[in-house]
Amino acid sequence: MRLRSGTILSLAISAMFFTAGLISAGTNTETYLDVTAAITAPDTALPNTDFDLEVSGTALDGIRCPYRIYEGAVWNYDPSHRVEVTSGTLLHGVIFNFSRGCMNAYTIKKPAGVYTFTFIFGWRLFHFSGYDVAVDITVTVEDPSVASVIEVDIDIKPDSYLNSINLGSKGVTPVAILSSQGFDATEVDPSTIELAGAEVAVRGKGKFLAHKEDVDGDGLADLLVQVETEDLEPDEDGYACLTGKTYDGQSIKGCDDVVIVPLK
Repeated sequence: MRLRSGTILSLAISAMFFTAGLISAGTNTETYLDVTAAITAPDTALPNTDFDLEVSGTALDGIRCPYRIYEGAVWNYDPSHRVEVTSGTLLHGVIFNFSRGCMNAYTIKKPAGVYTFTFIFGWRLFHFSGYDVAVDITVTVEDPSVASVIEVDIDIKPDSYLNSINLGSKGVTPVAILSSQGFDATEVDPSTIELAGAEVAVRGKGKFLAHKEDVDGDGLADLLVQVETEDLEPDEDGYACLTGKTYDGQSIKGCDDVVIVPLK
């Protein structure tokens, strides 16, 4: 984190600012008695790309107004409405701020993840009395061009309408991962596939029971795999979901109806 020294921006403008890596921005504000604290940050930002965090505190009266900025703080108010921080990383703090306000802007860069920042602004009358105002804001750092999970269509037992499964069977159950205009099912790695907890069966010299086939007749090659039936653990509501990853690491998920026989 870098404090942009000498930079003072008004909150009216900061709620609308745009900078490298910033997707959209907003301001959170809290007020207690004569003190107001505000923090502005983007809702989302790009991984490892600078984004701006701005804070502003004002007090109508007071001798000293200390302030602190934390990342990942766990905090609460004590009976005097002073903030007690039990964990978190202190990014910046000023104890002897002999002013009725403060404005600062920080440049921050983070890897993918969800981050919460806390601005604490206080009012002190000498050293004997006073209170704080704390305000949080959360920033999600992600690349919007990469979906975390792609929803795909699957067809359990393609030649069966009811998709009936006997969990006591020692055989295998076929399931097709269907391709579409924007998704190539044949790029899914069979070693990563699980259907309701069951992995793709392996036979012979470690060969996965998986092959390419146009299952739904749309002219696109799909991926048809066989999973171990006895390892299936479908949901009680009659659904079985498949998860897996493509060879380049993209996660996928798809679900289909099943009927468990014999019925319990």
